[in-house]
Amino acid sequence: MLNTIKKIAYIYNNAEEKFSIILTALLAAIVFIAVFFRYVLNSSLYWGDEASRFLFLWLIWISINIPFRDGSHIRMLLIYNKLKIKGKLCLDLISDFLVLATSAYMFYYGMELVLNLISTQQTSHAIGIPLYIVYACLPLGMFTVSIRQITLCVKHGRGLYRFIHYNEIPAVVTAEYVTEETIGVPLEQVDQPSPKQS
Repeated sequence: MLNTIKKIAYIYNNAEEKFSIILTALLAAIVFIAVFFRYVLNSSLYWGDEASRFLFLWLIWISINIPFRDGSHIRMLLIYNKLKIKGKLCLDLISDFLVLATSAYMFYYGMELVLNLISTQQTSHAIGIPLYIVYACLPLGMFTVSIRQITLCVKHGRGLYRFIHYNEIPAVVTAEYVTEETIGVPLEQVDQPSPKQS
């Protein structure tokens, strides 16, 4: 079962990255062609601006999940870096729950928006495609973020549990948890406040 989940996650991660690359390439090509027509041929593509905006929306909302997976979103680390391992695990878990609540909220109202656009049958002005297709990227992106955050909640929660009850650094803990001050220090002393230096 675990291997199956890992395979599904691997396939999805690859598909997510390739889809983002395709969207980026299409966006760059359309912008380049639009600029070429406008400034070289003194003409304009009536659909170029709209298509580039729609592709940009999809690129943002689909790619937003990749930094969550890699932990590469911009973060404020002023307080985080001063915490010990237990504090960092707790803060990570709180952060996971807050992001999960936000993404679930946006997924719910994103679905309401899409369903409303389906019922009203609104279309874009230039291209003429249904707007629910354009805005479907919002609930889809937030759904994938919610799934990702659920896995992170489980991972960080399990790591915190094992650290508290078994007094061990869990596998979830990455290099950022272990500073130069904790290397070679017995584990029972790792999460204790450092002695003040006079």
